[in-house]
Amino acid sequence: MALEQLEKELAESTKQKDRDREEHPIIKWILIFFITCFCVVIIGGGFLIWSLLFKESNFVGVELQVEKTIMRGIPFTVTAVVSNDQDIAISESKLSLVLPDGIREVNTGGSLIAEPIGIIQGGTSVKKTFSLISTNEKGSKRDIETKISYVGAGGSRFEPTGTKYSIETNSEPLSVAVALPDSIVRGSPFSLELQYSNSSPVDVNDVWLAVEYPNTFHFDNASQDPDSLNNRWKISKIKKGEVGSIEITGTYEGDDSSPLTIPASLVVSLGDRDYVIASSKSSKEPQPSPVTLNVSVNGVQDYIAKLGDTLTYSIQYENRTGIALKDTIISLSFSGVMADTATLSGDGVINKRERSIEWSTKNVPTFAYLSAGASGELSATIKLKDIFPIKKASDKNFSVVAQAKLESSSVPPYMNTLKTSVSANKETKIGGSLWVASELRYRDPDSGIANTGPFPPKAGQPTEYTIHWILETGATDIKDVEIVGELEGGVQFSGTSKSNIETKPEFDPVSGSMKWKIPRIPSGRGVISDMLEATFQVRATPRQDQVKQFMPIMKETIAKGIDEFTNMELLARDVALSTSLPDDSTVGAGGGKVVQ
Repeated sequence: MALEQLEKELAESTKQKDRDREEHPIIKWILIFFITCFCVVIIGGGFLIWSLLFKESNFVGVELQVEKTIMRGIPFTVTAVVSNDQDIAISESKLSLVLPDGIREVNTGGSLIAEPIGIIQGGTSVKKTFSLISTNEKGSKRDIETKISYVGAGGSRFEPTGTKYSIETNSEPLSVAVALPDSIVRGSPFSLELQYSNSSPVDVNDVWLAVEYPNTFHFDNASQDPDSLNNRWKISKIKKGEVGSIEITGTYEGDDSSPLTIPASLVVSLGDRDYVIASSKSSKEPQPSPVTLNVSVNGVQDYIAKLGDTLTYSIQYENRTGIALKDTIISLSFSGVMADTATLSGDGVINKRERSIEWSTKNVPTFAYLSAGASGELSATIKLKDIFPIKKASDKNFSVVAQAKLESSSVPPYMNTLKTSVSANKETKIGGSLWVASELRYRDPDSGIANTGPFPPKAGQPTEYTIHWILETGATDIKDVEIVGELEGGVQFSGTSKSNIETKPEFDPVSGSMKWKIPRIPSGRGVISDMLEATFQVRATPRQDQVKQFMPIMKETIAKGIDEFTNMELLARDVALSTSLPDDSTVGAGGGKVVQ
């Protein structure tokens, strides 16, 4: 019975395995089918996402439409066409134009234009027009780069690669020229003409006419008052086809062997910069001066004055015209706020209102007919004021300019003028000043540095003190400033130092000195702004042989620097320091002597 039952179970198990073998291939193929479908969906979805998120950028672009004729200095327009060739809209679109050197936006002078556009529907385009100006010379080619960024259908921002468009400046309709006279005589006034024109088909607004004078040219006047300094005129409009001019009168005072060169330009202001849109220059070899005028101050040609100085001017003259000069007049006039006109003196006729002194036949009889080859010397004296009138940062670099002038009604035949007139200028620079103070204190709460140790100082025991260096400058900027003070024996730097500027005093172990190096100090420190101040701490231990004496702390303070205006070295000193502490109000007379 048991055997039959076992055989029956084995037979049933065999049938079940056969049924399983028949069913497994069906499940396998069903699994393969579903896996294949899943992969197709993933790949297809990924392709769709890639198409929407990345490939769509190929359907958004910018085309730049530019005028055919680009004229230097004349505004022109460019039109950017932003096209969306997709079937779907884009949003938050923004157009950018990156401008090269010499191409600027007219209103702002900017080199980058960023224009928000917003939504652009599918299958449409948007136009934006901009006004630009070229300051490049004729034939110059530059590239303008256009860029577009936007948010696509998938919510991602796209910034396709920009496109560059070449711009060529193909004409220069604005021009400027300098017309010099046929003859320029050193020391004699002459007139030159600045000529400008506009051959373009449009009016040009807000142009500056500028001229650069060499140091050897002295400006006297112009047919139209300058709008800036003595060399810039604002022309509100140059009409199409217009030709204009401005006449300038001045004197050449350079070397006879050096040509006079004067450049001029037309300039437009874009943003915070000036751009030249036309330029030229003219040169002329000067003729020797028919009269020699040589001015010196205190016996030298390049005297550097200081506050309160007395300036003695010497005028040496010589008639080299080849003829006698009738009714000769020589004058010396002064300009500059530092000249104290009330002190002007000399053997000529003084006009304090005009700030001048004059010599004529009234006080120099030979001037009635100054014979050919005649020479002589005149002198005058004037004092400088004792204080610089500094009220603002621009009040600096003061000087006194003296102009010597010789005039006569006689004219040599080779000069095409109504009278003989020769002048010479002499500028005398007034050097700046550097002032230093050195102070020693024991009780010094305002410094923020706490000093410790016994006071009065005791022999063999260290006591700390603070040293203050205070600097003040005059009417010039000073560079390469260094303040030095050598510490005495028994005195050490504690390591504490500070100042009210970027640098501070440091200890130099080689020389045993404290040094404070300052790259540059602007003018007027201590006058229109705070004085420079540095504080450092020292530790002093008196010797036994210094009992009942003031202990020396630091030798004299020496400050040096270079005056940027005169290029001269400035030097200032202050006395040595000891424990007498005259600058510490908490210490009485004799209170700083060393005790046992």
